[in-house]
Amino acid sequence: MCCRIGRSVSYKKKIANNREEWFCVIDPRREKEKRMKYSLRKKPFKKSFTASSPRSIVRSAPVAVLLSTWMLTMIVPVLLLLSVRDRWLESLARPEVQENWESFREDMRKQSGLDGPVQRKVRKSDEPPARVWLRDYFWLAIAAWLVLGTTLFACFGVLFVGVSGTYRWQHVEPGTLKKTT
Repeated sequence: MCCRIGRSVSYKKKIANNREEWFCVIDPRREKEKRMKYSLRKKPFKKSFTASSPRSIVRSAPVAVLLSTWMLTMIVPVLLLLSVRDRWLESLARPEVQENWESFREDMRKQSGLDGPVQRKVRKSDEPPARVWLRDYFWLAIAAWLVLGTTLFACFGVLFVGVSGTYRWQHVEPGTLKKTT
């Protein structure tokens, strides 16, 4: 099993200590051959690049873009809501808003007694729903934003990395190794 990223690959067999091992030579034309140890007893699935190679920088760029976009997407809306919350609560505490809510509830009571395909229910709360949400369920909404947003972003991140082809691993079956002498 050897991983390949668009380079020519050859395999060399080495017998040491009565143990047969295969080496995956990434670019045989170079003087210093990069080798990945392949043992028939162990079946590792290794990447064929090192952290210091210039290709790994290119490969980590989409991941870095995804992580920075995720951080902005998770932090900016929460900070905006935190900064606006107090002003919204003050504006919803005014008597005009409470009067509008009471008149809406009265209209609902009048319409609930009428016959029709839809029966309206009168809201039990004495306060507008936006005020209740901002006061009682604000932190629950932020937690839901973080959990659901992270889950959705992780799914799209996996799709993005897969489609962009940043990690291409080619699996070579053990029985199909080319033996070079």
